Amino acid sequence: MEQMSEIVADADYHQIQHFISESPWDARVVMDEVASATYLHFADCEEVYLIVDESGHTKNGNKSVGVARQYSGQLGKVDNCQVAVYAALSAGHHYSLIDARLYLPEEWTSDKQRCKSAHIPKESIKFKTKQLLIAIGIAFEMVVYHKKKDTRFHWVGGDGFYGHDNQFRSRIAALNLFYMLDIHSTDVFFMEKPIIGVPEKKAGKGRPPSLLKTDGVTAKVCDIVKNLRTEDWKTYTIRNTAKGPLVLDVWVQEVYTWDGSAANCRKELLVVHRNRKEAGTLTKTSRY
Repeated sequence: MEQMSEIVADADYHQIQHFISESPWDARVVMDEVASATYLHFADCEEVYLIVDESGHTKNGNKSVGVARQYSGQLGKVDNCQVAVYAALSAGHHYSLIDARLYLPEEWTSDKQRCKSAHIPKESIKFKTKQLLIAIGIAFEMVVYHKKKDTRFHWVGGDGFYGHDNQFRSRIAALNLFYMLDIHSTDVFFMEKPIIGVPEKKAGKGRPPSLLKTDGVTAKVCDIVKNLRTEDWKTYTIRNTAKGPLVLDVWVQEVYTWDGSAANCRKELLVVHRNRKEAGTLTKTSRY
């Protein structure tokens, strides 16, 4: 608010503080206006992507909404903080935040009086586990919301916290959306399309099998990469940086995933790239 008052003409810090904290205005409407203005600004861009990510904000005391001792990815440890999930539209070198939703820990959602004193709307008092929050909770809710609002974007992006969750990826795909998400090097895939079905009953007593099984063998991404040959990689110059051109070696492969219960597997595109000047590789998975 101090920075806002320094830039906005004829603004007063205390007036802005009152407007943000006390005035009866709808933040949702403001964020929707920002989303509309942003995607209209990107109307001529070939590729617009919706990026989801979470962040922790260190806070002292216990009055700020959602504040609690919880893990903060920004700090890399458990501390007194607020945690929120954000969505941004990006195109090329341009980007803008278009949505933000606060995570409410159980110590807040279980204390109705505390929530009432903090003016939290009743419909927002819902506890989600940390994994549900990040992977298929708030982040997914924002994707669904902006798809229904016709916010223009071509695909969804996110880091390994999101891409690691197979259910998050499958639910994004079920919306008929494309995605490019980081994954963990220990995530597993089928290199060949597996056969899924209920196995036949073996001779002897007992109930016949009812659960789906697969004959496929999974492999970890890190093990797959170790077996790549030099000629498997293709080299691309991505963009210019302050240190010169960014040159990456890239390997792309169709793979399959299965959640253990669906009648069919899903085909995804595994993208692995490595920077020649830096150690290590980065893996992504996408729907295409």
